[in-house]
Amino acid sequence: MPKLTIDGKEVEADASMNLIRAAELADIEIPHYCYHPGLSIPGNCRMCLVEVEKAPKLQIACNTRVAEGMVVHTESDKAKTAQKAVLEFLLINHPIDCPVCDQAGECKLQDYYMDYDQQPSRFPLPEKNRKGKAIDIGAIVARVQLERIERLVQQGVAEGATCWQPEIAMPSRGFFFKPTLLSNVHPTSVVAQQEIFGPVLAAMTFRTPREAVELANNTVYGLAASVWSESINVALQVASQIKAGVVWVNSTNLFDAACGFGGYRESGYGREGGREGLVEYLEPKWFHSLPKLKPGASAALAAPSQNNWPSFFS
Repeated sequence: MPKLTIDGKEVEADASMNLIRAAELADIEIPHYCYHPGLSIPGNCRMCLVEVEKAPKLQIACNTRVAEGMVVHTESDKAKTAQKAVLEFLLINHPIDCPVCDQAGECKLQDYYMDYDQQPSRFPLPEKNRKGKAIDIGAIVARVQLERIERLVQQGVAEGATCWQPEIAMPSRGFFFKPTLLSNVHPTSVVAQQEIFGPVLAAMTFRTPREAVELANNTVYGLAASVWSESINVALQVASQIKAGVVWVNSTNLFDAACGFGGYRESGYGREGGREGLVEYLEPKWFHSLPKLKPGASAALAAPSQNNWPSFFS
């Protein structure tokens, strides 16, 4: 079998393999859109362009067979520039109908954007109808909190996150921090595990609702959560699995006095409001009918079942 080098790794592959499959043997991903191992090779998306030494131009990895002594670069400047350009072109002409697409769960365009592109589109777009979605953000309450936000964001970037902030002037008076988006956040990063208490959003990608639930519950906190989806069925299914005191669907900060509120884990215990909150002010009837213990005596008392707890309270 021929031996070749891909990104500095020596790979031995069957002569019938193309570069995409050979790279997989070395745990190297070559992004591709139109290629499928079980179908014929159209080779028209050009996303899998790689640099092959001694070749006059970039080659499509899906239709390039391995050869003895071949040296391939998937992360060279030429290859990465081509990947970004092709991905931008595909996204410009791609309908944003992922929730109803028959390829949902198989298409990796959104994943590829996060892994290989992450650049603003150069395609001219009409002015958005903002519909009052932009709101004013107030100042941070104290300098010590502002310094904490700055420290956490810096630590998140040091741990691999990408920081996005608008180019705006901040007020000269008061403690203000620019609205910040952190992408490429690892689930174990400090910005994913700690409450920042500032205008900072730490974003992580997921492919399935199950993975989203695992990411959401991977924290020691659990005060409140918000689920956003075009499918109300998916939203309700995910909301029921999130370990938080309150879970909103396509909204946030909505409260009802009839609904108990409280936290999970490090976000506190107990509930206030609703029927659950009333329990803190009530005692079971059987508690008053128990015999008094003699000084120094001990007894194991079996409390009645509280499956139907309202009948035991007065």
